[in-house]
Amino acid sequence: MYRGDMCFFFQAEDGIRDLVRSRGLGDVYKRQVLGPVFPHEVMGFSGGSKYFFPGISGPDLTNTTHWIGALHTCIKTIGLKITPQRQLIERAANLIPVPRLYCCPVVKKEGIFGFYAGEPYRTWEKAVDLSSQVHVKYVDKPFKKVISVMPHLY
Repeated sequence: MYRGDMCFFFQAEDGIRDLVRSRGLGDVYKRQVLGPVFPHEVMGFSGGSKYFFPGISGPDLTNTTHWIGALHTCIKTIGLKITPQRQLIERAANLIPVPRLYCCPVVKKEGIFGFYAGEPYRTWEKAVDLSSQVHVKYVDKPFKKVISVMPHLY
C-alpha cells in the first residue's frame, strides 16, 4: 500500500492500518519478507528486518534509526553490513514472536544477480555479501569531489 512517501508491505489482518500505532502482526504463524538488498544511506544495506519497520512499529523506530544514522554519518554507514541502526532493527525484529522467512534478491537494471531465501539474518547477510560486490565500486583513494544527479523521484 502506498501513501505519500511511505510504503507498507502488509496490513493488519483486520484490514485497518493506523499510520501512528501499529496493530502488530495479527493472528499469524509466520511472516515473510521479500525485498531487495542494496547499499542504503541510513541502514548500511536495505532489506531483511528493515522491511518490518515502520510496518509494525509506527514511525518512532524509523525516526530513531534516521537520527542514529545522521549522528553516525552517511560515510560511516552506507555499504557497511553492521551499523548501530541495523543492530537496533535486528534487536527489534528478534522480538517478533512468530517465525520469519526472508527472500532477499540482489538486482540491478541488468537483472537478478542473486536470490537468497531462508532464516532471517543469515539470509540477509548472504545477500549483503553479494550486493557489496555488485553495487559497490571500490577505489584506491578517496575522491576529492563527488557530484550526484538526483533521480526524478526526489
